[in-house]
Amino acid sequence: MSGGVAYVLMSVGFTEKRCNLDSVDLEPLVEDPLFAAPDKSRDESRELEAKVVKDLVARHFELTASPRAAWILNNWTEALARFIKVFPHEHKRVLA
Repeated sequence: MSGGVAYVLMSVGFTEKRCNLDSVDLEPLVEDPLFAAPDKSRDESRELEAKVVKDLVARHFELTASPRAAWILNNWTEALARFIKVFPHEHKRVLA
């Protein structure tokens, strides 16, 4: 991964050992500074970022008819709790 933020649905067998934690942080969705505007509460920021992720999954489903994307959309509340954000240190530094 080089730049940008990745949203990953954690699945059985996920482990931080599979990530290079020297170059990325794993965070809950609400911590993204792109969405944490000073005039927004944490709940508003979480809702905005969750909408971005849901829109990305919906677009993926529209383009691919992916059964996994369909499951995520049909079970959104459960799925949302399983998403993490992979945030490269370099990208975070640029945003700061």
